[in-house]
Amino acid sequence: MEAFHIATELQGGTLVVAVEGELDMSTAPELDRALSAALDGQTPVVVDLTGCSFVDSSALNALVKANNRLNGRGPLPIVGPQPHVLKVLQMTHLEDVFEVRPTGAEVTDAR
Repeated sequence: MEAFHIATELQGGTLVVAVEGELDMSTAPELDRALSAALDGQTPVVVDLTGCSFVDSSALNALVKANNRLNGRGPLPIVGPQPHVLKVLQMTHLEDVFEVRPTGAEVTDAR
């Protein structure tokens, strides 16, 4: 099993929450906590999934909860999902809920 890590970094006025590894029922609570803390302020937040190799329903739930916390401030931007992660977002129609950008090259441009 690959290592899991979440890093939060301010980049050009945007708070980037970057995920490395698999997002599943054992790691989704950590994502939930990181996103809750990030969304407490007024700084725009972007979720960078470039290094995320897997998502399950508990991870999707954490992302949906974070999106709902925005309270109309716009959809939660998600950048760089790997093809198989993007497919999960498409199959669940969540690509229509979030602002999904295919590459993480311009992370802060998502806001």
